[in-house]
Amino acid sequence: MNISFLPHGYLVSTINENETKTSNETIFLIRALKVQNSLEKEVSIKELGFDIISNGASIQKISYSGKTLADRAEQVVRLMEMIGKEQEDPLSEEARLANAQFFMGQEKFWNTDIFVPGYKLEPGQETGIRLEVFRLVSINPIDEVKCTVVYELDNDEKKETVSIPIKTYKTKNDYIFPLKGAWFVWGNSDDTQSHRTMHSQEFGMDLMQFNDDLMIPQTSSTPNENFKMYNKEVIAIADGKVIDCFGQSPENPAAPEMLPDEVIAEIAEKYGFIVAASGNYVVLEHPHGEHSFYGHLVKDSVTVEKGQIVKQGQVLGRLGNSGSSTGPHLHFHLMAGSDLMTSRGLPCHFTNIVDVTGQKVDFIQKNFSVVHTVED
Repeated sequence: MNISFLPHGYLVSTINENETKTSNETIFLIRALKVQNSLEKEVSIKELGFDIISNGASIQKISYSGKTLADRAEQVVRLMEMIGKEQEDPLSEEARLANAQFFMGQEKFWNTDIFVPGYKLEPGQETGIRLEVFRLVSINPIDEVKCTVVYELDNDEKKETVSIPIKTYKTKNDYIFPLKGAWFVWGNSDDTQSHRTMHSQEFGMDLMQFNDDLMIPQTSSTPNENFKMYNKEVIAIADGKVIDCFGQSPENPAAPEMLPDEVIAEIAEKYGFIVAASGNYVVLEHPHGEHSFYGHLVKDSVTVEKGQIVKQGQVLGRLGNSGSSTGPHLHFHLMAGSDLMTSRGLPCHFTNIVDVTGQKVDFIQKNFSVVHTVED
């Protein structure tokens, strides 16, 4: 029996510290898990289990069996209906491949021809689950999660185990926040059903700003200019090199209205899927293999060009409402490479933000946080 998982090699955890400093909430996820019958006979999976290890000791066990396991596998089937089957139309095929890479970080992980949404596997068949989220409170950090498949072969119970390392990640460069002032954070890594479902955007966030009445004025049709945050300067979080950028995509006319479907299709066909999804954007390369991404910028506001060297704090463009966006905001994330589709997402630590009480914030832990930038 073969067990494989995504992301490859290890999982990156985020830690929410307890106010008393006596324990931590650790969050991590397995993006995809595959169990393949590499034997020459049929097997029946009795249990798929996870054993969470902290400081060398087991602190919690989770297991799935029977119908529950089959239901989890059905979730994979539904995803593969969208990203697993090649399309004859070139534009549809480009979108399929892009979505596969967005979600999985690669073109293919499960094989639609041999995947079974159940627990009985013929030789060569496979099954699996996706987006297994772990949120655990422990005194010591989580070191690993052991995944064990218990299966029946010729009336004998056997098992196969794989150890998945859990690591924390501290950014290797000193980064400032990509905007100035006070900002509302939505969809960060604490929200495991938002950006964290996507490979390069696992630790991404959307940044918005309240109007003077402490509201975000999004009704049935709100012009972009009615948002206080609209057209605000977006700045480089550190010195770097422009690896990629684009600035000619039209913006959505209002919030939450988007461009007509036929216009979006034209943008995708002319400029590609990344522009259709991210609108106007900039990708910067920083030392130690870290890359920052800034998306949904105002049309014609991008002030840099590919290959240009930029300094920390330099204006890259202006916050807008282009691409797959239902209102003005900045999408920001850090990743371990320049490719928005296949590069691994990384947590980003900042040097110049505080919370609403004035306490310094290194890593934005909670979804719906409000942070303020401060001058050095």
